[in-house]
Amino acid sequence: MLIKKLLIVLLLIPVAAYCQKDIDNFRNYKWDTPFAQMSEGMTPTKSSTPGFKGYEKTNDNLMYEGIQAASIIYLFKNGLFTGVTIAIFKKDVPKALANLKAKYGEPKTTQTPFLNNYEWYLEKSVIVLSEFPTNTSEPAASIGIRKPR
Repeated sequence: MLIKKLLIVLLLIPVAAYCQKDIDNFRNYKWDTPFAQMSEGMTPTKSSTPGFKGYEKTNDNLMYEGIQAASIIYLFKNGLFTGVTIAIFKKDVPKALANLKAKYGEPKTTQTPFLNNYEWYLEKSVIVLSEFPTNTSEPAASIGIRKPR
């Protein structure tokens, strides 16, 4: 009986560890936070995501998971915070991919000559690392973190 209980506990440890890695926010801003509660220091910027308004934060810390980002755009839909787009440089893609794999496990991967997509579907968030191999301008990759649809 003791062996059965021990086996059950050992089987549940990876599940508990996986669940702890889920996120429902970015930098302590939870998904669906009203823009009014986050607007201080935000300036409008172009959002490449149709239907979303993008903002950059004045004097934002552009470090993410040990990588210096080119920019971080906070995305809002219907006045509510839904995610971020973090633009990164091509040289940082291997490190970003390794960091995300270490934290969230193996991603769903789609690779074409023009786009490499690595996707993690968590319960409370979706994370997508997109690399554009043929893009000669920088930044040539992005990390999108958003609430699930």
